[in-house]
Amino acid sequence: MPKRPAEGNEGIRGCPGARAACDPRLLTGVLFGQLGAMEEPRRFYEELPRSEEFTATVG
Repeated sequence: MPKRPAEGNEGIRGCPGARAACDPRLLTGVLFGQLGAMEEPRRFYEELPRSEEFTATVG
């Protein structure tokens, strides 16, 4: 069962109308092109916006 926010606090999941995205430096590399994601995870990330699960709203 998901945890509820503490009384008096409101949980926020993203910004309404905004598209979720990771920090682009995590894809391309943060230090002279190093430490970025490998090719396969980058392809998976590119497929996300087209998936029904990613674009469906929670409600």
